[in-house]
This record gives sequence, C-alpha cells and structure tokens, in this order.
Amino acid sequence: MLEAEGRFGPELGGYCADAPTDAWFDRTSESYAGTIEDTSPASTYFVYGEPDLPGVRRVRVRGAGFAHEVALDPGTGGFAVALPELGDSVSGDFAQVDFLTANGTVLGTRTLSEK
Repeated sequence: MLEAEGRFGPELGGYCADAPTDAWFDRTSESYAGTIEDTSPASTYFVYGEPDLPGVRRVRVRGAGFAHEVALDPGTGGFAVALPELGDSVSGDFAQVDFLTANGTVLGTRTLSEK
C-alpha cells in the first residue's frame, strides 16, 4: 500500500507520495531505567511502524551520521528504532527507512521529513 492510497489520507503535514504508509516518527523520554525521583533523560526521536509490504523481515533507518537495522517483532509484525543521534529538532528530509527481506533485498523505502 502506498501513502497516496492510504485509507487515512495524506500523512506528515499533508504531503502525499508514492511511499509505504508504514513508518512514522515521534519523540519520547520514556525508555530509560530509573525511579520516579530521577530526572528523565532528554527525549529521543524514534521511528516505528508495521510494514504492509509482503516479505519484509527487517527495517533499516539511515540518515546523516547514523544507520540502524532491526528485525520485525515476530509477535506484532511491528518495529521501533531509536535515533539518539538526532538533535532536539529535525527539518526537511532527515532519514530514509528501507524495508528489507531476510537476506537484505530492499522491497520499498520511505523518506521521513519534517516540514
């Protein structure tokens, strides 16, 4: 399924393109060990989703100064990748998500962009 065909309409600020609709980004500071009294760490960008493309087994997220690859969760079919290399804000095209087979063949890509 492509973003232009998505049932929820255009994503990411209204831009609609021929890209898989199964990768989004956000920020969180919830992923840390500590107690309620500890100061939480700075929030971190992360990319997450549930690929609809048949045959996807791994996801690679890359950008300027980083490349992370993770297998899909066998129970949910989803993924999440933290991007601690990104600063406090992003703008423009900042990462590309590659949807991969088990042997590394790219089945589709998605460019993540903040307007």
